Amino acid sequence: MLSIHAVTDDELDKLITRLAAMDRRELKALLDSLKTRFPLDFTDDFLAEIPTDKLRHVILAACLHTDGAVTSCA
Repeated sequence: MLSIHAVTDDELDKLITRLAAMDRRELKALLDSLKTRFPLDFTDDFLAEIPTDKLRHVILAACLHTDGAVTSCA
């Protein structure tokens, strides 16, 4: 059974603020380092073509599904 980590509003706000300040290279490095509960199998072509704001959204969603939740992304 999966355990669910409750994310506080403050944690979520800090994560969103951090992601907003990151450039594309930093976002890609973070995505590559995430240990999610499911495989992330985005192709390099997809990641190169996706707009940066959408890449941030993908990473936010992935961060919410890591074992450490927000703390592993912060």
